[in-house]
Amino acid sequence: MTAQTTAKPRSTWSANAKHAFESIVSEHADLTASALSSIYTATELLSSADKMQARVLADGYLSVGSQGQSVPHPLLSEIRLGRTQYLAAIRALGLTPRTGASMAGSVLANKRWSPRGRSITSTTAPDPRLSGAEV
Repeated sequence: MTAQTTAKPRSTWSANAKHAFESIVSEHADLTASALSSIYTATELLSSADKMQARVLADGYLSVGSQGQSVPHPLLSEIRLGRTQYLAAIRALGLTPRTGASMAGSVLANKRWSPRGRSITSTTAPDPRLSGAEV
């Protein structure tokens, strides 16, 4: 019996974290118990970041500081830290993180930087002055 036959997402995780966990476990049939434990811990970080993000969306991105000034919501740095640590933990295992946001970002990045449909060579004649030839 392999470790992932019993690997199930925790009911307390966010939907995004559950999806990320399920996609990693389904893509990697050779996970050891140690790796699976690390994935559970990393996914907990992602779920916490998702829950904090929901709180920030409810409260707004700005809050009132001690002197009455507008300051960024205190959870913003915690969200960034949780997501960064999730990605670092998954990458440390040699796996590719798969969240809804990362998959959408991958699609956009591939669309933007893919050479498909674009000519790599110039369609205009080269300037003879740049080639060093006599004109």
